[in-house]
Amino acid sequence: LTNPSLHASLALMMALTFAELAELADLHGVIGTFLAGMFLRSAMHERRLSYEISSLVRNISVGFLASIFFLTAGFSVSFHVFQTQFLLVVLIILVATFAKIIGSLVAYRITGGNWREGLVIGLGMNDRGAVEIILAGIALRAGLISQDIFSILVFMAIVTTATVPILLTWGVKWLSKYQSLSPQEESTG
Repeated sequence: LTNPSLHASLALMMALTFAELAELADLHGVIGTFLAGMFLRSAMHERRLSYEISSLVRNISVGFLASIFFLTAGFSVSFHVFQTQFLLVVLIILVATFAKIIGSLVAYRITGGNWREGLVIGLGMNDRGAVEIILAGIALRAGLISQDIFSILVFMAIVTTATVPILLTWGVKWLSKYQSLSPQEESTG
């Protein structure tokens, strides 16, 4: 079997099956889909086929499914939190940003990396907004958070994701200034 479309269809069926099994186990379908992805990734042996399937799935998910996901998440967002809880919005954005940066910096330092590179890696990790929106959506549907908190988390995800290109550009220039980029990175970037 070397047909990428067939493999992508099988991967999609497996992801949906794992999602349903997770739901039956009283977990969220996202958890099952994640496990299916982990299983499929470790099961793929042929690199070229893996790349073609990944490319096909990425095009479908980014080009179509992501649009639907963000549109449906947007229906639950309320802009009035900017009037009623503006300071909380700003505080959540700042805490989320600094927590991701500091967490990445500390983890990178533990593995032996220098603090400047760890800081810039943390700036890049600030774009994990889609996962945050998924988790916030699960919590909203489960009744664990209010619509206002969901709205704040969505705005936090959008702001932190939108700042990554600016922060990474600054970070790479800063690393270059201190000659902290590895020779491989300097030759390609």
